[in-house]
Amino acid sequence: MQRVLNGIRRNCLWSSVLWLWLGLLLLASGSSILQGGEVEDCRALLWAGDYDAAIAKAKEKVDAKTWNEGWSRILIEGYLITGKYEEAATVFEGIKDRYYSSLTLRLLAIEAYRYSNQQAKALVELENLPVMIQRSPWQYTTREQLVPLGKYFLMAGEDARKVLEQCYDRVLKQDPKLVEAYIASAELALQKEDATVALQALQKAEQLEPRDPHVFYLTALAWSNSDSQRASEALKRALQLNSKHVQSLLLAVENRIDAEDYSSALKLLDEVEKINPRQPSMWALRAVIYHLRGEFEEEESARKQALATWSLNPEVDHLIGRKLSQNYRFRESVAHQRFALEMDPAYTPARSQLAQDLLRLGETDEGWKLVNEVRKADSYNITVFNLKQLEETLKKFTTLEAPGFVVRMESKEAALYGEQVLKLLADARITLVTKYQAKLEEPIYVEIFPRQADFAIRTFGMPGGEGFLGVCFGRLITANSPAALGASPSNWQSVLWHEYCHVVTLQKSRNRMPRWLSEGISVYEETLKKKAWGMPMDATYRLMILGGEVPNATNTAERNESEPSLFAPQVPEKKNQPSLLKPLSQMSAAFQDAKSPLEVQFAYFQSSLAVEFLVERFGITALQGILDSLAQGLSAQDSLQRHAGTIEQLDKAFVEFARRRALQWGEQADFESRELPAANDEESWSLFLKEHPNHIAALEGRIEHLIKQQQWSSALELLERLQSLIPEDASISGVYALKARIHQAQGDVSQERMALVQLVNRNADATDALERLLDIDKQAERWSDVLLWSEELLSVKPFIDSTYRSRAEAAQRMSQPLISASCWRAILQLDPIDPAEANLRYAEALATLGDFALAKRHALMAIEEAPRYREALMLYRQLMEKESLPDYTLPPEHEGQPPMPSSDSDGSPAQDGN
Repeated sequence: MQRVLNGIRRNCLWSSVLWLWLGLLLLASGSSILQGGEVEDCRALLWAGDYDAAIAKAKEKVDAKTWNEGWSRILIEGYLITGKYEEAATVFEGIKDRYYSSLTLRLLAIEAYRYSNQQAKALVELENLPVMIQRSPWQYTTREQLVPLGKYFLMAGEDARKVLEQCYDRVLKQDPKLVEAYIASAELALQKEDATVALQALQKAEQLEPRDPHVFYLTALAWSNSDSQRASEALKRALQLNSKHVQSLLLAVENRIDAEDYSSALKLLDEVEKINPRQPSMWALRAVIYHLRGEFEEEESARKQALATWSLNPEVDHLIGRKLSQNYRFRESVAHQRFALEMDPAYTPARSQLAQDLLRLGETDEGWKLVNEVRKADSYNITVFNLKQLEETLKKFTTLEAPGFVVRMESKEAALYGEQVLKLLADARITLVTKYQAKLEEPIYVEIFPRQADFAIRTFGMPGGEGFLGVCFGRLITANSPAALGASPSNWQSVLWHEYCHVVTLQKSRNRMPRWLSEGISVYEETLKKKAWGMPMDATYRLMILGGEVPNATNTAERNESEPSLFAPQVPEKKNQPSLLKPLSQMSAAFQDAKSPLEVQFAYFQSSLAVEFLVERFGITALQGILDSLAQGLSAQDSLQRHAGTIEQLDKAFVEFARRRALQWGEQADFESRELPAANDEESWSLFLKEHPNHIAALEGRIEHLIKQQQWSSALELLERLQSLIPEDASISGVYALKARIHQAQGDVSQERMALVQLVNRNADATDALERLLDIDKQAERWSDVLLWSEELLSVKPFIDSTYRSRAEAAQRMSQPLISASCWRAILQLDPIDPAEANLRYAEALATLGDFALAKRHALMAIEEAPRYREALMLYRQLMEKESLPDYTLPPEHEGQPPMPSSDSDGSPAQDGN
C-alpha cells in the first residue's frame, strides 16, 4: 500500500498546475449536483436509519439502469453501513463504466474493496485516480466533483489547508447551499483538531439540512473537548433523528467507556452489531473494554475481528490505543500506535497520538522528535502545532533536580519557590511510597506552567481544561502555577501532593485503577496531610448525598439583588434536589455524567468518601491489596471482592456510610425548607427563631440582615448558635469569616484572631484571612506565627513582595538567616521598588550564613544602585576586612533544608537550556 501511495504522491507533482486550472475552470463551470426528488427521498431513508428500505429502493433503480449516479451512491453507502462490503464492491463493478468519471463512486469503491479484503483492487483504483484526473482535469472542476476531488487530494498527501481553500471553500463560494461541502470541511477540520472551523461549517450545514444525523454527530465531536453539555445535546439529537446511526452509537460507546460503564457500552455495541456485524470500530471498542476489564484473551479475539475485513487498517489499532490512552494506559497505547504505523507509516493520527503518549511517559527525546516530524508532514494539525510552540517555551524553563525528580519551571518562579517544590515532593515521596509500598519508575517529571494555555496544551494537546489544577500521567505531572490561575489561585502544595499521590497509585496499579479510586485516594491523602487541604462535608454535599427540597437561604423578595449574599452559595439551584450519591460500582460515572462544575467537585468528594469508607472498614492493607490486584489485571469489581467484599455488599454499605456521615454533619441543625419572614419584620423573625432555633437557612438569613444593619452584638449571638450547629464549617465566607469581620468591627483583635485561625485551619485557600493574621501577629511581634502564616500564604500566592518582607523580618528576629536569605533572594526576583535595600538585606543574611563572597557581591550591587548608601558601604568594608572564608555548618534547626547557592552563583537556580 505504501508503495502505491508514494506513487500517487509522485503522480501528483502536477497538482500545482491543477490548482491553477481549478481557478480558471471553476469560473466557467456552471453545473450543479443533480438530485431528483426520488433520490432525496431515498437518502432521507438512510438518514432515518431505514437502511433496508433505502437499499431496496436504490437497488431497484440501479437494476433498472435509471440514469442518476445518486442511486448507485445510496446503494453502495447502504451496503457499507450494514457491512455488506462484497455487495457494495459488486455494485461498483456493475456501474463503473457507466459513471466512469465519478470520483465519489470510485472513492466509495476503494472503501468497499478494502473492507471486503480485495486490497489489490483497492490499489488499482487508487492508481487509476491520478490518471483519470490528468486525462481530463476540466471534468473535475464542477461543483459535484470538487468535494470528492478534495478528499482524493487528502488521500494523496496534499496540503490540507490548500484543499480546504481551493476545493471546499471555492465550491461554497459558487454554491453556498452545498451541504456536502460544509460536511467535508467539518470532517477535514476535525481530522486536524480544528474545532472552531468545524463548528462554523456545521452550523451552516445544520441550517441547510437539519434531517442529517451525521451533521449532529460531527457537532458532538467538535464540542467533545470543550463543552460536554453541548456535545451531549448534539449526540442526543443525532440519535433522535436516527437511533441506528452507527457513528453516533460508537461515540456514545466511547462516552460510556470514559465513565467506566462497560456494561452499558457493551449493550450499545450489541446494537451496532445488529446493524453491521463486521463494523471494525465496534470490534475495536470491544477490545478496549475487554482490556480495561482484564479480559485479555477476549481483547485479542476482538482485535482480530476488527481487522478481519481489512488486515492493514491502521484505524483499528489507533482507535484502541487512543481510548486506552484516555484511560491512562499510555504504554499500551504506544504499542497500538506502533502497530498502526507498521500498517501505514504515513498515518498521521497514529503518529500524533504516539508523540503525545511518549511525552506523557517522559520519553521526551523520541516524543519531541515525532512532534517535529508530524509538524513537517502536516502543517494544519492543531495539536501538533500547539505542541511545537510549547516545545520552544519549555526550552526556556529552568530545570531543578532532586533524587527521584526532574522539575521544570519558568525561571523566575523556580527562583521564587522551586526549592519548596523539591522539598514538598521529597516529603511526599517518603510518605506515600512507604505507605503504599510502591516501587516507582523514576525520575518523575514535574512541569509547572505560569500560563494556563501552556498547561492545557501540554496536558490535553489544545487550549481548554480551565477546571484542572494539575494532571498526572504516571511518570509526568503537569500543573498550573498560581500565576496561571489569575485572581483565584489554589494552594500549589496541595495540588502537587494530590498529583504525586496519583504517581504512586497509578504506578502501583500499572495505571489500571478506576478513576474514582485514583481521585479518591489522592483527595483522601491530601486531607490526611493537612486538614485544610481536604474536601470537608458541607451543606451542599450533605444535600447532594441525602437529596430533598432545597431550603430557602433568605427571603429573596426582600433582598437587594445588587448586594451579594454574605454567605457563599451552599446548594444547587434546584427546588427538589435528587440524591447524586453513586454506589461504588457506578462511582466513575459521576465524573463523566456531571452536568456542572459543582457536580464534578462532588464526584471528587464522594470518591474520597468511598476511600475513607474502605480504609475505615477494611484497613490500609486492603487498599494496598486492591491496587496490587488491579496491577495483576483483575477488574475493579474482582479486586474489591478479593479484598473487601462483593460489589453488592459494598454498594449497600457505602451508601449507608455516606448517608450517616451526611446526617452527622450538623446533626442538631434544621435543614428543612420553610417560608421565612420578611427581612424587616422583627416580630415575625423573633417568633420564627423561637419556634425553629436551629434552622440553618433562617440563621444565615437573619445574620446577613443584622450585619448589613451593623447590629454586631445581635449578629454575633446568632453566629455563636450557628457555629454550635455546624462547627466544621470551612467556607471562606462562612461562620468563622463573619465572626472575624464582626470582631474586627468591634475592635476585638483577640477574638478576631481566634476566628481567623479557626478558618485557616479548615481552608488553605482563605488568603484574606491569612493576610489579616499576618498583619495582626506582625504588629504583636508573634514572630513564630508570622513565619507560619507567611509560609501558608506563599503556598497560594508566591508572588507578593510584602509577604516575603514580613517573613524575612520574622526570620531575622528569630535568628534564622537561611529563611531570611531565601526571602530577600525572592524579593530580588520580584523587581522591588528599592533594589538597593533588597540587595543589602540579602547580603546581610548571606554574611550571617558565612557566604562572604556572595554577600560582598550583593553589597556591591546595593552600592551600584545607591552609591551613597551608608549601610551598604559599611557592610562592604566589613566584608573586605575578612581575611578568610570559614566553613559554615547549618544549625540543627535548618537541617534538611535545601542549601543556598554556591559562591559562584548569582543567587538564582542553575538553568538548563534543554
